[in-house]
Amino acid sequence: LGLVFLAFKSYEYAHEIGAGYTPKRSLFWGFYFLMTGLHGLHIIGGLVANLLGYLAFRKGRDLQRSEPLGIYWHFVDVVWIYLFPLLYLAS
Repeated sequence: LGLVFLAFKSYEYAHEIGAGYTPKRSLFWGFYFLMTGLHGLHIIGGLVANLLGYLAFRKGRDLQRSEPLGIYWHFVDVVWIYLFPLLYLAS
């Protein structure tokens, strides 16, 4: 699902920038690109961490790492609970 989010966000970015909605256009768009970009970076980090964890789990190593990986992934999700109202207030 992380890869699906990144694919959708790439498509949206291309469409929005093509339509002239750039970070310089307004406070909203600047905040939107900053926050969704940071979220995308955290998703990439989570995908890499989960892939490395998965490869280690398959070999039977580092089984205790599953809980921190899950906590990190859910942290990335919980951030949106705060971002949606902030994006609304910035618009």
